[in-house]
Amino acid sequence: SVNPQNGSALSTMFSFQTSSWIEETADLPLSYDFRYELQRNSVMYFIQSRSQANSAASKMPAGRQGNGYAVYIVATAYDVLLAAANVTEQAYIYPSQDVNYAEYAAANLQYPELVDSTIATINAISVSMNAVPCEEATMSDCMSLNREACSTVANTCGRCMAGFVGVEGA
Repeated sequence: SVNPQNGSALSTMFSFQTSSWIEETADLPLSYDFRYELQRNSVMYFIQSRSQANSAASKMPAGRQGNGYAVYIVATAYDVLLAAANVTEQAYIYPSQDVNYAEYAAANLQYPELVDSTIATINAISVSMNAVPCEEATMSDCMSLNREACSTVANTCGRCMAGFVGVEGA
């Protein structure tokens, strides 16, 4: 689960929890990791590396405008043999106005020994700083062209959807 379901980038603290996994007793204990992606089947960013903790919390970057600001949170459960299964939840994370990245980094990178928190903070800052405007390449426009949502080139639909061929960025 993700709580809250909606929030503001780099300011709302999101909580993530996974439970009710069923496993044979011989393959216990389970371990978990939490990651996110800005569009389905794309780059995954860590929130919490694999551990026995079935919950995590983090401030997050905004989703991509061309994808309705959706961010996909993926919780993966592993048994002792590293067999894995995952579940995906959506959150809608909207851009915050006037974020000072230097101040945000200074406030959130005070304890570098907290590796997961440090990585999550750096990921959130870098994803936020590299966001591109997509007002002129709406999701419906991109879908009608059989393209993925705008994400890396300003106001340009993404790569071709599976089963379609074309020039990337055109």
